[in-house]
Amino acid sequence: MGSSAGAAERAQFLFSLSGVPVGVVTLEADEARGLYRYTSTQTFTRGAAVSKRTRSESFPLRADATVGPSGRVLESLWLWRGPWRPGCVDAESELDHRVARLCVTSVTRERIEGTINDERFFGRVAGARLVAVDLGQARFERVAEVAHLPPPVDLFGSGWPIAGPEQGELFASDGHRRRVPEPSTPPLRAWPDVKTAQALASKVHRALEPTGQTCLEFARRFVADAKSAGQEAVIVHGLWADPGASRALPHAWVRLRTGAEVVDLDPTLMIPVRATTHLPLAIAGHGDPGRAWLALLSGAWQIRRSP
Repeated sequence: MGSSAGAAERAQFLFSLSGVPVGVVTLEADEARGLYRYTSTQTFTRGAAVSKRTRSESFPLRADATVGPSGRVLESLWLWRGPWRPGCVDAESELDHRVARLCVTSVTRERIEGTINDERFFGRVAGARLVAVDLGQARFERVAEVAHLPPPVDLFGSGWPIAGPEQGELFASDGHRRRVPEPSTPPLRAWPDVKTAQALASKVHRALEPTGQTCLEFARRFVADAKSAGQEAVIVHGLWADPGASRALPHAWVRLRTGAEVVDLDPTLMIPVRATTHLPLAIAGHGDPGRAWLALLSGAWQIRRSP
């Protein structure tokens, strides 16, 4: 909701790339002091090494979100609180001070749409404040209960605990221990046979395995190579765990169709995708992977094994 005159206002946004949370952005507007503060905490992963970087800058707070005599707006402050109106403004990023052309094409009480340097963005609004925005592979979503968010470095370093027996199918449950439905598979053009898809997975694995790329890069390469060959596949965001393991780790793999059959392949690990090892949470481009990660981050979902 909007703030009253003279009151300080604070909001935190979970920053996700391709559905994977990589940091938190904190915005603070102190009307009494006339001060706006932008803080970004991001997680960087290099193989087994994980590091965290926090950067922060402060600016004079103005009602029109401008900074300095140039008339430029602060990108995050403008997106968060406006004023939004159709047209274009020059927007300055808070940390590197680069200038982007920010254009609004549509504004309603619930949505704001436009472009940033000609790339489309889609924002969701509530109470005259931005609560979520999508820009390409990036998504920023306001976090209501920040206190329950574990540090991203712990998240990626150790994964999520698995409740229940050591063996059994993986599933997510809500706060009432009800099973969370797995994502549905979108319509996809069928492959001629599963062997063709398996051969492509092997090819992608051989090409990327020596480079140390992430599982998302393996999945993206598979989808791109499939498209070049006239085939369709989608990226599955989820969790992976060895049978008997006590924790599940973020992972990505691919899904396709062969006739009426849905097939999941893991070009990164090159192991069979089974319900006992792989738990799909969301499908990229068909739903909202960020919401699934947010549910886990906030503790709204838990990971379990069926008896």
